[in-house]
Amino acid sequence: MLRILALAVLGALLAPASAIGVATPLSPAPGAVVETSHPVFTWSLPASEESDGIYVANAPGTTVEGRLFDESLVDLDVFFGGETSWSPSSPLPAATYWWNVRSHDLDSWTSYYSAPVSFSIPPRVRIASVRVRRYGFIHNLDVTVAFAANTSSARVSVRARRGSRTVWSRAETYDYVSIGGTDTAYFSWYTRGRIRPGTPLRLTVTIDAAGARASATRTVRAP
Repeated sequence: MLRILALAVLGALLAPASAIGVATPLSPAPGAVVETSHPVFTWSLPASEESDGIYVANAPGTTVEGRLFDESLVDLDVFFGGETSWSPSSPLPAATYWWNVRSHDLDSWTSYYSAPVSFSIPPRVRIASVRVRRYGFIHNLDVTVAFAANTSSARVSVRARRGSRTVWSRAETYDYVSIGGTDTAYFSWYTRGRIRPGTPLRLTVTIDAAGARASATRTVRAP
């Protein structure tokens, strides 16, 4: 009898994760490329389980219990029932992430963590508009750039060329990008004494963000 009991305990300890009620992540699937900054996470649960929380991190390391390290977490939520789907309220910037779910057994209240699953959001940038204004009486050229990016930061640069020669360039890095919205970059060039008014120029605007790039070119005249 004791031998049978010992074998039963050993079998429980060696049982696969699904046999002890670990949640099964469904989407994003392992290695998935997600095109939205608000992905919908879904998972399944055994009949004897309830969800306790979801964790999203920028590194796959976990504690002994299976929880993603706190210092790597970028988002999380707590549940109080049988939830099997969730979407972050704040957008996730372009990057590679790992996620897992914590659940518990309804009878024993033993907690389990699913194995971390990776997915990625590729960087995307877009120039919404480029507005150029010439103020001849003060010899000023103003450039306003509206752009969108799904990254944590973006670098906006503007360059004016006369033929193959660069006559003016500026760049700014924006560390807080409105993911899902539009940001604005503003540049001003005082040209008096530097270039003859009316000179044809080729103006190039470039947005760089996490390896993604967008460019736009306009033909203008020096004020």
